[in-house]
Amino acid sequence: MRPKCFVWLVWAAPVVLCGCNATVNRSIALGDGKTVRFSHHTVNGCITIGSNCDVRATCESVNGAITVGPDSRVRTLQAVNGQIDLRERVIVQGNVNSVNGSIRCSPGVKVERGVSSVNGKVELAGTTVARDIKTHNADVALLRGSIVEGSIIVRRRRDSDSRRRVEIRVTDGSLVKGDVVVQDPDAEVAVYLSNDGRVQGRIEGATVIR
Repeated sequence: MRPKCFVWLVWAAPVVLCGCNATVNRSIALGDGKTVRFSHHTVNGCITIGSNCDVRATCESVNGAITVGPDSRVRTLQAVNGQIDLRERVIVQGNVNSVNGSIRCSPGVKVERGVSSVNGKVELAGTTVARDIKTHNADVALLRGSIVEGSIIVRRRRDSDSRRRVEIRVTDGSLVKGDVVVQDPDAEVAVYLSNDGRVQGRIEGATVIR
């Protein structure tokens, strides 16, 4: 698999040179306080963004983690087979998407769109998500006053008819302003509400444990 930028080389090489940082078998590291206007793509490598950075394009990693330092601003983050770790007060002006890797957000993180995970756990502490959290197999934990402006949705799997269990924990005064919706009849979903954790909307297709 190649980073998407490589395909563009056939017809738009000048644009690629100034618009994309793409690597294979090598990690990408951005030092503290940097501002960049091009996307970052890596295969078999990690992406590490320092503190107080402004990355004005997408970051994508295959077989590697993405880490964003405190007080940085980024656009959409996508990882396959790697975790996404957002440190304190990071602002994501897009989505956070992961396949086979966890998503962890520290206090003060703001995601201005949605969060999606297929197999990796989603753990948000003191984090605000402006839209939905979508999961297939991943557990979700909202801690330390996290707020989801949209819903938490357990989506249908296409590749298996086996039963699976998904746990959603809303605790420490965290709030889901929308619903908890289970779209997959083969998913056994438990919603744990504790320490003033709340779901304002409906909880459909899941067992509620208080």
